[in-house]
Amino acid sequence: MGAVIPGAGPVPRRQRLQLAAEIYMSYVRVRWLLRRGDARSAMAKLRRRRPPAAVDEETAALAAGRLAWAVVRALEPLPADSRCLFRSLTLTSLLERRGIDSELIVAVRPAPFEAHAWVERDDVPLLPPATPGFERIVHL
Repeated sequence: MGAVIPGAGPVPRRQRLQLAAEIYMSYVRVRWLLRRGDARSAMAKLRRRRPPAAVDEETAALAAGRLAWAVVRALEPLPADSRCLFRSLTLTSLLERRGIDSELIVAVRPAPFEAHAWVERDDVPLLPPATPGFERIVHL
């Protein structure tokens, strides 16, 4: 399943269905990992290094953006908790399977306390980043 890398142009229906299934399976795995540990240990298990992507940087960047969009679209209607950490770890899992490097960012705002997580690739946010007033505390 990890072979699907969305590129430019429309993605055939079969590949969209495969990608949706991969997203949901990754999401379930992320939830399972977080129930048994913290985000750092979950990230270590999700980051079982794959070979680097066999695509150029531009294609990898496009694929990362399209995967982020697909994760948000797929997880939005779920009745379960699909907040930023779950989305970020799910996206990280998909990117790792494709050998696309990314970084998980966790930031907090002290008053009123609030935390937010998102994924970046080459310092470009793939998921919505925190608003001003948040301090980055973790980079994984």
